[in-house]
Amino acid sequence: MKESMPMNSEYVERFESPDGSFAIEVMSEEVRMSHWINSFRIVKNGSGVVVWEPARSWSLESHTWLNGNEVELVLRKYPDSPYLTVRIDCIGRTAQFNNAVFPLATLETVMNLET
Repeated sequence: MKESMPMNSEYVERFESPDGSFAIEVMSEEVRMSHWINSFRIVKNGSGVVVWEPARSWSLESHTWLNGNEVELVLRKYPDSPYLTVRIDCIGRTAQFNNAVFPLATLETVMNLET
């Protein structure tokens, strides 16, 4: 796990889990005229430890907290990948993608194979 950098103005939106244990921090940036990427990271509240932070080419299109530690994300990779849906268990550090469960540390590599 990476330690989170101190909260700065880059991450302008926070979406906390229902119990407040975790948060998604989102930064929207324009990469070309009218082309936006919603870069994000998932952090543990209190400690600030980064649970998962994909490369900035991955854009968060939507999220749904399923409970205090599980979140479903809809992502796309800039510039034109298909939308991918993943479910992340922040405590177990696992991800479910395409009906398989992976260690969270390998999720980005697995998703890159789909784009």
